[in-house]
Amino acid sequence: MTAAPLTASSTAVGLGTLDLTVGSQTKTITITSANNSLAGLAQAIKDAGLGVTASIVTDSTGARLVVKGATGEDNAFKIAMTSGNTGELDRFVYDPLTYDPQNITGLKLEQSAVNAEVIVDGVTVSKATNSFSDVIEGVKIDLKSAAPGTTVTIGSNQPVDAIKQAVSDFVAAYNEMKATLTKMTGTDGSLRADGGIRALVQRLGTLTSTKLTYATDGSPTTLAEIGVSTNRDGTLSLNSGRLATVMASSPDAVEAMFNPGQRSDNPLLKITSAVGKTKGGSYTVTNATPGNGVTNASATLNGGYTLPLGTTGVQASFTSAAAGLSFDVLGAVSSATITIDMGLQGALDSIKSDLTASSGQLTVSQKKLETEKSAISSAKEKLTARDTVYRDQLTAQFSRMQSALAAYSSTQSYLSQQIKLWTNGNGN
Repeated sequence: MTAAPLTASSTAVGLGTLDLTVGSQTKTITITSANNSLAGLAQAIKDAGLGVTASIVTDSTGARLVVKGATGEDNAFKIAMTSGNTGELDRFVYDPLTYDPQNITGLKLEQSAVNAEVIVDGVTVSKATNSFSDVIEGVKIDLKSAAPGTTVTIGSNQPVDAIKQAVSDFVAAYNEMKATLTKMTGTDGSLRADGGIRALVQRLGTLTSTKLTYATDGSPTTLAEIGVSTNRDGTLSLNSGRLATVMASSPDAVEAMFNPGQRSDNPLLKITSAVGKTKGGSYTVTNATPGNGVTNASATLNGGYTLPLGTTGVQASFTSAAAGLSFDVLGAVSSATITIDMGLQGALDSIKSDLTASSGQLTVSQKKLETEKSAISSAKEKLTARDTVYRDQLTAQFSRMQSALAAYSSTQSYLSQQIKLWTNGNGN
């Protein structure tokens, strides 16, 4: 909105009040002798706190008030004079219902308050802002200018070289770890008889045949299918030719093994939980009903109940196999499938969780080692105590021996004196 130009920003606009209305909110703007100027009016509009901004633009014709609301049709505003003299504050009024561009008596409409609108795959999406972040998963669209009828193609390419390097790096890291485990469990290794380490080695040996994704289109789902194989000594090797072939035919499947995703086969179920919060697998959702403002959304997950999450969402119960999974119910769904890819990280986390559980073999080994450590500590304490007692015994015996030697020495001196006296008494 722009007003007719005045001489300067300090020019008086008139005393009185204006009502500024945005949606259901109205604030009264009061112009007194303290702020009776174009600059004072602009500041008063901004101070109303309704998201409407005002500024002054000065050019060769004079100083003009420019008023702008927030983006979106819901933020359209109205300015009405409620007190004041004709020909003063009424120069700054605007009513979208009575505005006549052929007979402007207040502010001039430069641009109507409308929503930004895009059409994605035939579906019209309207928003109050020029930024769309929830239309295409993982894609943010910022509109810079209006271009009705213009078609823009959005696509993406797999980082093929980066994925190949990731596979190669994993094989190298695995073989380095395997060498360390082999050394630790060898004939001279400190953990050669440890059951937990043996179980870890055994589980890692099945990694190449573990299903990392849940594709249903025949795409590879295991490391072995993309060229990573297990050698007889337990190390891994990479068939680069096989990997290149699979990358050419199924790049998405290979990427999913290292960057797992989650998806629903029904667009009315929108997954809201973060990737990695739920154990990999396929989960069946039945009898999904959206919330209606009175009752919360509800659904059955793998035949079990779900917990409400806000008014539109549900989450798996804490005892469910799908614990951590949450999703919004956007419409009624009789049956659908939610798929959570496990990925390589998920497979490693599963091995860790199983072996470090309360009854896991690494936990058992740790407890055994802690028991042995405690026993060694106890034996050390007993040995120290026995050593102290023995030292005290030896010290006491040495003291008694010294006392006996001193007594023997005194007796020897006495006998020597007597013998000498006896010898002198006999004239010898």
